[in-house]
Amino acid sequence: LCQLAQQPILPDCPLPIKMDQYETLYDRLIARAQENGWGVECIHVDQSDVVYIVKDLYHGRSVRSPPNPGKGLWRSTNNLTLTLW
Repeated sequence: LCQLAQQPILPDCPLPIKMDQYETLYDRLIARAQENGWGVECIHVDQSDVVYIVKDLYHGRSVRSPPNPGKGLWRSTNNLTLTLW
């Protein structure tokens, strides 16, 4: 993907995120989908998908993060929200 976009390969997630944080994000995603009327059988996302999105695509940062956040910034996943669309 990086080769097609002619962009450098970014390193792994700079801040370690614990598995329980991924579990919380997944649980919140499922709860939000169910609140919006989606049945569990309609949700084709599992915890490994959440790990991929947060760790590999966004490198543990919010899409609203500044380009070069200081050390320790944006580590908290408390305000990170995933949604189905």
